[in-house]
Amino acid sequence: MATIRRQFKMSIEQRMARHFSESFKRSKVLEIEQGRSKVSEICKEYEVSPTNVYKWMSKFGAAKSQIRMIVETNSDTKKIIELKQKVAELERVIGQKQILIDFQTKMIELAEEAYKIDIKKIFFSTICYFRQERKRYPFSLNKLYRVMNISKQSVHQRIERNHQDLEIEAQLLWLIHQIREDHPTMGVRDLFYKIRPESMGRDRFEAFCKENSLMSLKKVFRPRTTDNTGVIRFDNLLIDLQINRVDQVWQSDITYFELNNRFYYLTFILDAYSRRIVGHNVSDNLTTICTTMPALKMAIKLRAKQKMSELIFHSDGGGQYYAKSFLELTAKYEIRNSMCEYAWENGKAERINGIIKNNYLIHRDIKNYHQLTIEVDRSVQLYNLEKPHKELQRLSPVEFENLDITLQLQKTPRMKESFDANNKIYWVSNPIYFEQKTPQNLDVFSANNSSKKLHKTVNPI
Repeated sequence: MATIRRQFKMSIEQRMARHFSESFKRSKVLEIEQGRSKVSEICKEYEVSPTNVYKWMSKFGAAKSQIRMIVETNSDTKKIIELKQKVAELERVIGQKQILIDFQTKMIELAEEAYKIDIKKIFFSTICYFRQERKRYPFSLNKLYRVMNISKQSVHQRIERNHQDLEIEAQLLWLIHQIREDHPTMGVRDLFYKIRPESMGRDRFEAFCKENSLMSLKKVFRPRTTDNTGVIRFDNLLIDLQINRVDQVWQSDITYFELNNRFYYLTFILDAYSRRIVGHNVSDNLTTICTTMPALKMAIKLRAKQKMSELIFHSDGGGQYYAKSFLELTAKYEIRNSMCEYAWENGKAERINGIIKNNYLIHRDIKNYHQLTIEVDRSVQLYNLEKPHKELQRLSPVEFENLDITLQLQKTPRMKESFDANNKIYWVSNPIYFEQKTPQNLDVFSANNSSKKLHKTVNPI
């Protein structure tokens, strides 16, 4: 049979027609019982089914049992039991971790709601922490990225952007410190509108200044330099007055500055519309000729070509503002006098005193009267040319005046064509910055830093 099998493979009909003798069956069963052969080997060699072989064993075997026995080793059973135990332990641990995750997620939600913070903002910081401490954890960064559903490329791009932001912030810190030297107590919002950084918005800029301790801390001073006893008071002309143009109202006040255990006196005259200091003076006494007179003369010289007949000079009830010499000067230029009864009715002038003293002078190393005069001149120039104002569309007083004049020019009526149109002379409302020009060359001058430069050319419309 074996020879026939080696020559060709029998068909199904041939296998069904075969007949094995009883002695052959007994011999093969004996080989299986003695371990010399296996059921699978006999089935493969003689092309007989396992069912028939087991029938031979049940009929001719030593036990002649009808029960089929399958024997498994102890190692396989033990492995299965251990695996089941491991699966049960893992399921228990995963269940506990899921409970912990659910609890922490809810705790984060309640913390965000109670403390108004966004935990997502520290996501990148957490990624950076795991990058730096990667040796402490058994998993790789790639596995962490897959679990967090982010790519390695996006992490590296974010790190690169963070490096660029740090460089920009370093440059910004240097620039802020440079501006602080000239404007020691300028508010951070004014700093933002002065610098106008492209890399961050207003709120982020303020938070950046707060993080780097760049917020301005202002000291409160409430000095009194006015004695209202026996005052001959003028009417308050600012009640219900709508201030809508330059040189409509000037407001003035006198304050003091202590230096080397001695008091010096600062006088300021402010344009109520543009907030520009048009006149100022420093003196070592409170006489009219040393305080209000020089400041008013400076203001009149600055606005030399402006009509003064409609100008209101508003002040408190100090004697320097109703002295004979001062009233003669205001009468000469047809300036109308106005006085307030309470300090808050002259608030803009009171405010300028605090700005110049508390935001500029107290941060300077001033040792004598001469240095005080120089620093007051410098502080007034910095205030007029560089300090942004919220009420002035974040412009400095001089910039606001120039913008206002330009807008006034644009509102003038359009001139019709005529043969002699080019020969006409154009006058602007404020000759301080404008001179007589022809329509082809109407120059608008603006003060930039410490000198007046040609800003732009406006054609009349």
